[in-house]
Amino acid sequence: MDKITVSWLDDKQSTVLVTYNVEGWSWQDLLQAFKQQRALIESVDQPVIDIIVDVRKSNFMPKAHSLLGVVKNVSVQRHPRQGKTIVVGANMFILSLANAMNRLIKSQMDFLFVPTMEDAHKLLDELASRRQPVAAAASH
Repeated sequence: MDKITVSWLDDKQSTVLVTYNVEGWSWQDLLQAFKQQRALIESVDQPVIDIIVDVRKSNFMPKAHSLLGVVKNVSVQRHPRQGKTIVVGANMFILSLANAMNRLIKSQMDFLFVPTMEDAHKLLDELASRRQPVAAAASH
């Protein structure tokens, strides 16, 4: 099993699920996951693709000697159709790191944090309902 897996959440192909399966993943594993995530987004015509990142099995972070390079890489690799990133099960360290990444690259990564997958699904439904009036108005 890969340390980080990337797949569609369901058959609708509107949400990518990134699962950290174990502790002990590396920055290289993370960069590979970003490439897979981008490839999935590229493979469909959906206007916005949200991301769920499930870290419930791994609240570990690798040594930070290359963190700045990874942060820069993340900002470059963000797909223009990438929507919100919903992080499931993050501890306070992960929350702090995400906030620091936003400040370092001076962009809005649109991280949202929830404790459970059930909460992530509710949030996806809420996001979809907010986007629908915009999509309907644009078609008129």
